[in-house]
Amino acid sequence: MEEEVPIYSDKVTSAIDEMCISELCRPDLDLTAHINKLFPTEQSLSQLDHVMQSIEQEIEDLDSELADLVEMHGQAGAEGETALLQAHAAMAELEQRIRLIKGKTQSSESNVHEMTKDIKQLDVAKRNLTASITTLHHLHLLLTGVNSLNSWIAARRYSDIASELPAVLNVLQLFDSYIHVEPVKNLTDKVQKLKSELSVQLAADLKHAFQAGALNQMAADMCKVAAVLGGKVEDEFRKWYIDQQLAEYHVLYSESEDVACFMGDWSNFSHGILCLY
Repeated sequence: MEEEVPIYSDKVTSAIDEMCISELCRPDLDLTAHINKLFPTEQSLSQLDHVMQSIEQEIEDLDSELADLVEMHGQAGAEGETALLQAHAAMAELEQRIRLIKGKTQSSESNVHEMTKDIKQLDVAKRNLTASITTLHHLHLLLTGVNSLNSWIAARRYSDIASELPAVLNVLQLFDSYIHVEPVKNLTDKVQKLKSELSVQLAADLKHAFQAGALNQMAADMCKVAAVLGGKVEDEFRKWYIDQQLAEYHVLYSESEDVACFMGDWSNFSHGILCLY
């Protein structure tokens, strides 16, 4: 059975051609034709020993070259394995660095979240502190105003009272939501007490000033205070003043039927004017 000649790829064949130094290493070599070429005649057989030596030398060269190639292949395999191990080590280091960066990123996100939370808490604290400072400032103004009013009422300094009383009442309104707090409740009660005392004193002083005809700057200041107090103080003084102005007419015409309407309620001045007409 004829042995099949192995078929190599063009790349392998080209590599073999580069390695071969004679035609004996060609895979498609026809040995019979090659021998006939080396010994075309009987006389050429005398060169047999020389040809055999050349072939043996070529075999030794090929063996040496194969040994070198095997050694190189072993070195290349060892270097490749070393390079592969180094590549795995580099990949492991890279993976570790990625995990480290990821951990730092998560830590940074957590720090940012905590910082944001702290900033929000500080902002709330700032608003509360600002509100507390404002409230304390208002409380200071209220205390100062109440103490001043207490002394000014006794000294009848109505000009100062007219300028300070509206401010005290306005500031007091800011503490409506704190009325359940004992100090604020006490201040509120004290202001109401001062208003009651001032109303009684002011009514008496106004009547005295108008009866005496002392319509000076102090009387004008008392009228300003009465306007601030408003309500009952103004109504009672208005009624008293109208009664005083119409008292003489009441005495003169109390017996006349034509002006009998003056015997009614003298507190309604407009009604009295209509009756006069």
